[in-house]
Amino acid sequence: MPSSSFYVHHSPWGAYASFCLGRYGRGGGFVLSDVHPPEKNVYIGYARPGEPPRLLPFYHVEAGHRTGAEAFLGTGEKEAPRFLGQVEPFRPEEIHRRLTWAADTWTAGDLTFRLLTPFGPVPELEALDPEEQRFYLAPAILAEIRFDNTRSAAPARVLFGLEGMRRVLSDTTGGELVGVAQGRGVAVACQPSPEVQEVLDWEIVLPALTGTPQVNRLGTEGGLVFTVPPGETRTYTLALATYQGGIVTTGIEASFAYTRLFRSVEEVAAFVLRHQERYRALAAERDRELEEAPLNEHRKFLLAHATHSYLANTELLVDETGRKIWVVNEGEYQMMNTLDLTVDHLFWELRYHPWTTRNVLDLFATRYSYVDRVKDRSGRYYPGGISFTHDMGVANAFSPPGHSTYERPDLTGCFSYMTFEELTNWVLTAAVYGLRTGDQPWLQRSAPIFQKCLESLIHRDRDGDGIMDVDSDRCGTGSEITTYDSLDASLGQARNNLYLAVKTWAAYVCLGHVFRRLGLAAEAQTAEDRAARVAATVAGRFDPAAGFIPAVFEDNNTSRIIPAIEGLVYPYVIGDRDAVSPEGRFGPLIRALRTHLETVLQPGVCIDPVSGGWKLSSTSDNTWMSKIAISQFVAERILGFDFGPAGEEWDRVHASWQQEGCALQAATDQIWSDSGADRGSRLYPRLVTAVLWLEPSQG
Repeated sequence: MPSSSFYVHHSPWGAYASFCLGRYGRGGGFVLSDVHPPEKNVYIGYARPGEPPRLLPFYHVEAGHRTGAEAFLGTGEKEAPRFLGQVEPFRPEEIHRRLTWAADTWTAGDLTFRLLTPFGPVPELEALDPEEQRFYLAPAILAEIRFDNTRSAAPARVLFGLEGMRRVLSDTTGGELVGVAQGRGVAVACQPSPEVQEVLDWEIVLPALTGTPQVNRLGTEGGLVFTVPPGETRTYTLALATYQGGIVTTGIEASFAYTRLFRSVEEVAAFVLRHQERYRALAAERDRELEEAPLNEHRKFLLAHATHSYLANTELLVDETGRKIWVVNEGEYQMMNTLDLTVDHLFWELRYHPWTTRNVLDLFATRYSYVDRVKDRSGRYYPGGISFTHDMGVANAFSPPGHSTYERPDLTGCFSYMTFEELTNWVLTAAVYGLRTGDQPWLQRSAPIFQKCLESLIHRDRDGDGIMDVDSDRCGTGSEITTYDSLDASLGQARNNLYLAVKTWAAYVCLGHVFRRLGLAAEAQTAEDRAARVAATVAGRFDPAAGFIPAVFEDNNTSRIIPAIEGLVYPYVIGDRDAVSPEGRFGPLIRALRTHLETVLQPGVCIDPVSGGWKLSSTSDNTWMSKIAISQFVAERILGFDFGPAGEEWDRVHASWQQEGCALQAATDQIWSDSGADRGSRLYPRLVTAVLWLEPSQG
């Protein structure tokens, strides 16, 4: 990789908690109910007699605060850590880092430090006994410290320590665990051993590595010191545990689901350490799966990096009635279950825990749906229908029923309503969930919602060409937008938009299958007829001389966009190969889209002339990694493109954006296509669309 200095989230599933680490000189540590790296000093290193202590560079070197007794006595000034002149940090070129699907490993000198984030399929919890539920919900990850002292005749000391720790675990566990904690929320724990010692002090590095470690209960740094005998190699396993007790949300009062299974952070840590071999095996299984996948190294990195930030944003709650509520938070923005992200997380959740998708769909249907009217450009109003809010709240505050936190009236750009897009998003998510899982009882229960969605889609096409051409009355004097809210009209405007038109076609195709499955022949025929109408309209907009379809079907727009092809993924993943075949029933549409993509994937159009990476629109340098992954899948798997060496070079560029331009922000979606720097949607879950690259080929 071009750089090993970038943040990664390391997170248990459903806990909305992370241990952030990876950016040199910036620290890291635990973060709860958020995803921003806390930039606390993290001390990982070792010392031998007669040698300078060595530390991985996960700490600040500038003056921070008054420390120790000086803070009590009112003497002294803010100062840099006192150990700086006596410790030799590892230089970046001395560090080898490897990020895999379920692990992040640093090797420097004789030290190997590894963080494990085990994940895998999560069954429906109600079918599991309490012990199995604890395994899936324990809010902790594992850390491993391996030290090779075989070439030394002297013992070595190894340190894992954190700024902000305030107590030792031996006090509360009777010595059954050793470690340090901050309040009741986070802890670093290890099973006791003669080789392991707790340390708590105002500054721990020098006492731990070269002096006398002590437990000073006024201390503000804490950790564990390991003594490795001469001529030996040791591996120590730590639990990095979290716990957020009590009611943590408003609007809907709910607590973390794991709090019904664990009473404290100590219980969490003890459980994870008892079951460490099972967790380690689960992490190894995921790592083997990705290692053996037919992907180049850049795509393996992108999927691994995306997975870590997706897990960081996940949250499983339970309300006072015992109802489970699944939430995926929206990265730095912290919006809850943003529906235009839910439709993209669908591919991941179908693979690992499809019941969470059903859970979100049901909450949208029962609490976050609404009925509107529509208005044309002259201001006349007509019947609208059902749609769904953009999100369910923000920062653990559920919004009122029928309303999001994001959408506001009287706007034409960012923060306006996404009424039509969210309607298609619910339809596509629900249809793909029901058809892929075969959950017939749920499809039958949801039949009235599907019928209302069909009617609502039709009402938003006033001129009868199959494409949305009116806005929700919720917009007031404004107009609707798409999920591409920060781009120009080529992707941001909803009305008569190519991207949304193809997505509408996909919604009708999928609805046709749902209604056939439900035995609703009339509704199925209507949906199928509408799909044909949209396909004919879009194909009719193809300009044979120019070789592309304009991004917006009004105002003489000539922008060219890659996501014109995005909607093809949905019929494909439900198994309707005919719908996406150039020789199938929508052949003219598919052939036009294939030629369109071939035309736009050129430098200066939708290949950035500076970086060489993909840019979603010819008229915007704001590009989104999550959407690039979907379009790459569609281009290669559905439209049959073989990009050869150019494709691997694109992947290399896209991976470098995450490792260098976005190094401070973990997985980042919105990127400046020329420089690769972060532009928005930082610390983001949506990039797991890359899991589509693992979708098995359909014969």
